[in-house]
Amino acid sequence: MKYFLLSFFLLIGFTSFSQNPEITENQFLNIEMSKIKKSLNTPALELSNEQKTKIQTLFKEKFAKVYASWHAGMTKEEVSKRRDEIDHEYAPLVEGVLTNEQRMALMKGKQKKTKS
Repeated sequence: MKYFLLSFFLLIGFTSFSQNPEITENQFLNIEMSKIKKSLNTPALELSNEQKTKIQTLFKEKFAKVYASWHAGMTKEEVSKRRDEIDHEYAPLVEGVLTNEQRMALMKGKQKKTKS
C-alpha cells in the first residue's frame, strides 16, 4: 500500500510539473541568450556588453509577456499561439541591436534549426 501511494503521488507530481511551462526569469534569459550565443559562436561575432544589456532588457520585457500568457487562463494552444506572436514581435527588436555580420550569423543559425 505504501508503494502504491508513493507511486500515485509521484505520478501526480510529474504530471502537474509537465503541464506547468513556467520557468524563472533568469532561466528564460539564459535560454534566450544561449540561442543567440550559439549562432554567434566566433570571437569576432561576440556580443558587446552594451548589446548584452540591451538584449537582456528586451528579453525581460518578452518574459513578462510570456509569463502573463501563462496566467491568462488560456488553453495550451492559445498560449502556444501567443508565444509565437511574442517571438515574432521581439525578433526584429533583438536583430536591431546586432551588427550586420551578427544578424547574418543569427539567421544562418535559425535556418539550420528549421532544416534539422
